[in-house]
Amino acid sequence: MNCKPGDMARVVSNGKTDMTPGIVDRIVQVIRPAVPGEQFTATTGEVTTIGEIGGMAVWVVRSKTPLPGTAWQRGECSRLLFAERAMNDENLRRLGGVPVEDDVRDEVTA
Repeated sequence: MNCKPGDMARVVSNGKTDMTPGIVDRIVQVIRPAVPGEQFTATTGEVTTIGEIGGMAVWVVRSKTPLPGTAWQRGECSRLLFAERAMNDENLRRLGGVPVEDDVRDEVTA
């Protein structure tokens, strides 16, 4: 897995089936695992539902600005903006850095 809840990540791909321009290189926060049947509401009020996940790691992510996404209704694809949306783990890369700890473990005494 590339990410876990709480991570900040960069979107590195828009996937094979996601026809969403403008999503690659966005910085997102990984919130929690997504579940099949979960619904997301676009800024326009339209609702989209996650289908089968099929053993893939899929996360709910959010960004400071609305994230582009798609919704298929009656055979037509609509491009929408979402406050939160689902993204496959394979399309995300955790932003690097050393984990930060509050306590000092290797203190030198004078």
